[in-house]
Amino acid sequence: MTDDQKRDLDRPTPSTTEQLKEQAGVVREDLGQLGRLAKDATREKLGDAKEKAADYYDKGRIKAEQLEEQLVDHIRKKPLQSVLIAAGIGALFGLLITRR
Repeated sequence: MTDDQKRDLDRPTPSTTEQLKEQAGVVREDLGQLGRLAKDATREKLGDAKEKAADYYDKGRIKAEQLEEQLVDHIRKKPLQSVLIAAGIGALFGLLITRR
């Protein structure tokens, strides 16, 4: 085989070039579709995470309100004990802070 024949074999023919362009277009479309699917999946997961976070927030808020109600009831039922407990905690914090 001559050098010219080898060069001709190495050169892409117009049909090969067109095939490559067509395949590149298919790959581009596939990548675009893949990107859209990934974006949709991410949005779905983010929506689920937001719902869970809102649910945990609501549960925590309800629990805090219940604890507040229990504390207020305890203070109303036993005011002297509540004052003494608060004074003891205050004294303990005072000692801890002044020891520095």
